[in-house]
Amino acid sequence: MKLVNIVWISCIFHTLSLAQETLRFNSPLNCNETFLLKENLQPLASQYFDIYQLESSATISKNELEDLATSSYMSFEHRAKDLFSYIIQNHLVSKDTIFHQMALIAFEDNDFQEAIRYFQQLQESSRINNNTAQFLYAYSLFATKEFQLSKEIFEVLRNKQGLFSSHACYYSGMSSFFLGKPDEAIALLSQVDQTEPFKNYTPYYLAQLYYSQGKYLNCQQYIEAIPSNDRNLEMYRILGQASFMLEDYQKADKNLTKYLSTNTGFTSELYFQLAYASYKLQKNDKAKKFFNKIALENNQLSFLANYYLTDLYYQDEAYLKALASTEQLIAQSQDEKLSQNLRYNAGMLAYQTASYRKALDHFNQVSLQSSYRYEANQYINQILQSSEDLDGSIRFIEQLDDKHDFKQTYHELVLKKSRQAFNEAEYSVAKGNLDKISSDTATEKMKSEKNYLLGRIALQAKNTTLAKNQFKRIKQGESKYPFAQYYLGNIFQEELLFDDAIKSYKLSLDHITSSNYSAPVSDNIYLQLAEISLINNDYKNGLKNLKKTTQKSTKVKDYILYISAYQAGKKGDLQQQKNYLTQLTSEYPNSRYTQKANVELAQLYTQENNVDKALDILNQLSNSNDRNIAGDALLQQALLYYNNNQLKESIKLYKRVVETPSTTNQKLSAIAALKEIYLNDLNETNTLFTYLSTNTDYEISSIAKDSLSFKTAHNHVTKGEYHKSIIQLESYLSSYPNGLYIDEAQYTIAESYALLKENQSAYTYYQKVIANPNSIYQLKSTKKAAIIALNQLQDYSSALSYFKSIYKHSSDEAVQLEAAESGLYCSFKLGQVDDIITYGQIVAEHPASTQKNKAKAYYYLGKTQQSASPDQAIKAFNKVVQLLGPAHNISAESTYLLASIFYQKSDLEATERQCLEAIKRASKYPKWVAKSLLLLSDVYLDKEDYLNAKATSEAVIENYKEDASIYQEATDKLILINAAYKKNHLKEDQTNQVEFQDIQNEN
Repeated sequence: MKLVNIVWISCIFHTLSLAQETLRFNSPLNCNETFLLKENLQPLASQYFDIYQLESSATISKNELEDLATSSYMSFEHRAKDLFSYIIQNHLVSKDTIFHQMALIAFEDNDFQEAIRYFQQLQESSRINNNTAQFLYAYSLFATKEFQLSKEIFEVLRNKQGLFSSHACYYSGMSSFFLGKPDEAIALLSQVDQTEPFKNYTPYYLAQLYYSQGKYLNCQQYIEAIPSNDRNLEMYRILGQASFMLEDYQKADKNLTKYLSTNTGFTSELYFQLAYASYKLQKNDKAKKFFNKIALENNQLSFLANYYLTDLYYQDEAYLKALASTEQLIAQSQDEKLSQNLRYNAGMLAYQTASYRKALDHFNQVSLQSSYRYEANQYINQILQSSEDLDGSIRFIEQLDDKHDFKQTYHELVLKKSRQAFNEAEYSVAKGNLDKISSDTATEKMKSEKNYLLGRIALQAKNTTLAKNQFKRIKQGESKYPFAQYYLGNIFQEELLFDDAIKSYKLSLDHITSSNYSAPVSDNIYLQLAEISLINNDYKNGLKNLKKTTQKSTKVKDYILYISAYQAGKKGDLQQQKNYLTQLTSEYPNSRYTQKANVELAQLYTQENNVDKALDILNQLSNSNDRNIAGDALLQQALLYYNNNQLKESIKLYKRVVETPSTTNQKLSAIAALKEIYLNDLNETNTLFTYLSTNTDYEISSIAKDSLSFKTAHNHVTKGEYHKSIIQLESYLSSYPNGLYIDEAQYTIAESYALLKENQSAYTYYQKVIANPNSIYQLKSTKKAAIIALNQLQDYSSALSYFKSIYKHSSDEAVQLEAAESGLYCSFKLGQVDDIITYGQIVAEHPASTQKNKAKAYYYLGKTQQSASPDQAIKAFNKVVQLLGPAHNISAESTYLLASIFYQKSDLEATERQCLEAIKRASKYPKWVAKSLLLLSDVYLDKEDYLNAKATSEAVIENYKEDASIYQEATDKLILINAAYKKNHLKEDQTNQVEFQDIQNEN
C-alpha cells in the first residue's frame, strides 16, 4: 500500500519549513534585565562634596554638617534626601554637589528616572565630567530603555581606558542589540566574551545572537570552540538547535539529549527537533518516544509529529498505531485535499487491522471528487462482501445517497442473505430479499440464482405450478440449470408425468459440469430413474440405473445392493434377491445392512427348505451384539429345529432366549413356544412349571395375566397415546410389582414422558431402570438420563456421574468418545480439575475425535490451567488455534486468552503481538476483537504510550456500543488514560527568553 502520496509530502515539508522559521526567530534575549552596580565608587562621601562651598550656618557648623551628610549618605538612610534639601534651601553648599549626591542616592534606590533627572541637571551645568557618574547616567538610560542615548555615552566610555571600558563595551553591545543592530552587537560583545565578569555569560548571549540571526554554522563553531567545562546547560540546547538547522542530526541528537537529561523544561519545539533528529538517524524507538510527547497537542508541530509517527508505525507494520496517528492528523488537518488523502490512508490502515467498521467510515468519507474515491469504493465493496453481518451491510448500501458503484455488491449480499434465510427455513425472509434484486441491473447469473431460489421456496410452499415456472426460466448454460432440471424432474415424477420427469433428469445429467455437485446429484437422479423404471416394471433399465449409481458412489454401494434385493423380493424374484443379499454380505461384511441381509437370507434358505444353510447363518447371528438380531436368530433356529421335529434342540434354543438379555417380546415368544412344546408336544406340564418357577419366578397363570395387562398398556404407545400408556403402565407396575415386564414398563414410561417433553418425570423413571443392574435398558436409560440432567435440568454433577458410567460400561468407541466429550463439559462447568484433565486428554488424543472436538478439549484444558499452569495453558490455546483456524468463536477467544496470559506474565511485547494477532484472527467475532483492543490499550498505558492507548479505547467505544459491559469498560479505561496523561505529560516551559543577569552577581 502506498501510504504517503506526493501531495501529502509537499504539504508536510512546507509545514516543516514554517516550523523551522518559527524556531529560528524565537529570540533568546529580552529587555527586562535589571542591573544594579553595588561596588563602592567612593570610599568617602567627602570626595563628592565641594567642602569649600559650604557657608556658615547659624545653627550648625560646617564640619558638623559635613559629618552629618556623610554619615547619612554612607548609611543609605532616607533622611539624607531631606538633609540635602535643607542644605540647598539654605545655600550651604553648591547645588551641583547636591544634585550629584541626589543622583547617586536615586541610582542606589533603583529609581533610574529620578537618577536621570539629577544627572541631566548636572549635564546642563557641565558638572558631570566624572567617568563613574557618566557610566551611572548611561546605565540609568539603558535601564529605562533609552538605548540610543545610553549607547552614545557607553561608546565614549568604551574608548577611554579605565575602570568602565569593558562594562561600557558590554552595555554598548546590548544597546546595539535592542536597537536592532545584531551584527554591531556581536562585534562589541565578542570583545568582552573572555573578560571577567562577562566571560561567564556573554558567550551564551553571543551564541543566541548567532542563532537568532540564522548564522547556524557560526553559532555551532563558536560554541564548539568553548571547552565543555565552560559551557552552561543552555549552551548545549543552542548547539543542538543550531546543529538541527544545519541538518547535522548526529550533533543535534547528542546535544539536545544532554540538555534533556538534566532539564525538565523542554518545549514542544525542542521535543520535535530531538524526535526529528532521531528519525533521520533511524533511531526509531527514540523518535517515537519524543514524537509522542507532542502528538496530542493542538499545534503545527503535533501535526508533523503525527505524520512522522504514522510513517514509523507503518515501517514497523504496527498498523493499528499508524491508524491512530493518521486519525489524529485528520482531526488536525486544515487542508481539504490533504484530509481526503488522509481519509483514504486511514481506511487502508483500518482495513489491514481488520477494523472494518472504521475502514468503512473512513472510505465513505472520501469525497466523490477525490481521485481515491474509486479505490475507496472497491475496498468498501470488499468489506461488505466479506462481512458476516449481512443485514448491516445491506442497510449500509441502502442508506447511501449514491449507490451506483455498489449495485453488484448489493445484489450479491441480498442473494447471500436469501440463501442463508432459505437454508434456515426462513422462506418469507428469503423471498423478501430476492424481491430487492432488480432485473435491470442484476447479472444473468444473479437472475438465474434468484429464479432458482424462488422455485425452491415455491416447492416448500407446495406451489408446484409457481415452482415449475421459476425453474423453466433458467436457461441452458447457466450454473443453476442442471439443478433446476433436477427439481423439475422431481415435480413431474410426483405428478406421475414420467416421460417429462425422465427428460428433465437426463437434461440435468447432461449439463452437470461441477465436480463438487456431480456425484450426489447424479446418484440421486439415477436412483429416481431407477425408481421410475421399477414402477413401470422396466426392471432391466431400473437395475441398469442402480448399477450406474453404484459405480459413481462407493458410499452407497451396500445400500443400493440392499434396496436392489428388496425390489427383487417385491417382484418375487427370490433368486435375484438372494444374489444381491449374498453379494452384500460377502463384499461388505461390516456394513450396517449385513446382519439384516443375513436374516433375510436365512429366511430365503428356510423357504427353500435349505435348513443347513439357514442354520449356519442363524448360528452366526445368534452371537451378534445386537440383542434384537441375536434373539430373532435364536427364535428362528428354534423354529427350524421344531419344524424338523428336533424338540430337544428347539427347547434348548428357546430357553437360551429366556435366559439371555433378549427383548421382552422375544422372551414372551420363547415362553409361549416352550408352553406349546411342553404342554402340547411333550405333555410335561410339571417340567414346564418347574423350569418357569426356577428361571422366571412366574407361574403360568401369572404370566398370562401379566402378559395381557402389559400388552394392553403397551398398545397405547404404538398408537402415540402416551398419556394413556403412562396411566396403564403405572397401573401395571402397581398390580404386578414382580411382573415379567417391569423393566420394559419402566423404560416405556420414561420414553413416553420424554416424548411428551415432561423431562423431570422421564428422568425419574430412567433412574429406576438404571438402578436395576440386570436391566437390558440400563445403558440406554443412562444415556438419556445424562442428556436430561445436562440439557434440561443442568444438574452437571449427576450428568457427569452418568457419563462416567457410560464411558466405563459401553464397548462402542463412538459412544465412549461422546460420553468423554460430555463428561469434559460437565467437569468444566463444575470446576473439577482432575476430571477435566482426564477427559480432556481422552478427547484430545482419541483417534476418532474430529478437529473441532479436539479443539474444544484443548480449550477446556487451557481455561482450567490458565491460572495454575500458564505455560500449559499457552500450549493448549495454541492447539485450539492450530486445529480450528480463525473461523471459530473459541479459536478467537483462545487467541485473546493467549494475549491475556502474556499480560499476566508482564511480557508487554508478546502481549502486543498476540493482541494484534487476535484482532486479525477474530475479525468475525466482535467481542474478542473488542477485548483484545482493550488489553492492547492496557499495554500502551503501561508503556506510557498515551496516544495509542487513547486511540485504541476510543476505537472500542466507537465500534462496540451494542455490548454494554465492553462499552463501559472502554469508557472507564479512557478516563483512566486521560488522567494518566494529564498527570505525567510534561508542561511546556516558559518561553525561551533570557533575563540579563547582574554583573555583580556573576562576580
